[in-house]
Amino acid sequence: MDRVLTDFVKALRNANIQVSPAETMDAVKVINAVGYSNKELLKQSLSITLPKTLEEKNEFYQCFDKFFIIDKFILNKSDTNK
Repeated sequence: MDRVLTDFVKALRNANIQVSPAETMDAVKVINAVGYSNKELLKQSLSITLPKTLEEKNEFYQCFDKFFIIDKFILNKSDTNK
C-alpha cells in the first residue's frame, strides 16, 4: 500500500473518522483508478468511500485539504533539495 494513503488514513483516524481495513482497501482501488494528479477528483472520489456520516464527511474535507497541502509542501521542498 502506498505511503501517502497510509498516512492519510492515519490522519483521518486521528480526526475521529473511523476507517476500516476494508475501506482502506477500497481507497486503494479509488487511487488506482483516479490517481493523485487531480486533487479535486481524488477528494470527491475518496469522500464517497471513506466517511460514513455527514459529520464525518465535513471532517474528511477539512482533513483532506490540510493533509494534501502539507503533503504538497513536503514534496515541493524535497524537490528543491535535489
